[in-house]
Amino acid sequence: MKSAAISALAYTIMLMAPLPSAYFVAVSAQAHFDSPLSVAVVIAVVIEGLGFICAHVALKYWQWNRHTRIKKIERSWLEFILALCMYAVYFIATIGLLAVLDVMPQLNAWSKVMFPILSAVGVVNLALLFQLESMQGEKKPTKHHVANGNRGNYGNFLAELAKRNGNGMNAIEVQELFSVPQRTAYNWLEKARGQ
Repeated sequence: MKSAAISALAYTIMLMAPLPSAYFVAVSAQAHFDSPLSVAVVIAVVIEGLGFICAHVALKYWQWNRHTRIKKIERSWLEFILALCMYAVYFIATIGLLAVLDVMPQLNAWSKVMFPILSAVGVVNLALLFQLESMQGEKKPTKHHVANGNRGNYGNFLAELAKRNGNGMNAIEVQELFSVPQRTAYNWLEKARGQ
């Protein structure tokens, strides 16, 4: 019971952590851009939301690359670095809005350029998430796979492998034919080689 309460408190605090930064971003947006309160709140929510999403995407790629069963050739370090760069852009935009414009108000004219850049950060993060989901093989089974009873059946996989008389299958073929995630396809192939 105590552990559940501590976990709930941790999640609550974690989700509230961006609120002070969002408040100061909104105040700064009002001061530097003469934005009405509603626009300043939208700016704050977008900027802090992008920071949250950038961190999430970078951590998802980190976890993907650290998975021991992923072949080195399929690891996505470039995407991980790109996700970190997107987080850096968010961080620089936030610091620029919160501190740099107060010290160097002559940059105010250039500061509006950060919004299209942050828009690009959002689009890149969305593309990175879609790519990662695709790599993880999170596909719904097609009618063909379900009708043939192939979905997720290791026995059917072994039977198909035997039909091919030594002409093996690659992970993508296993993934598509049996509607399983990429990791499962690799596990099945490794297990079949060991038998």
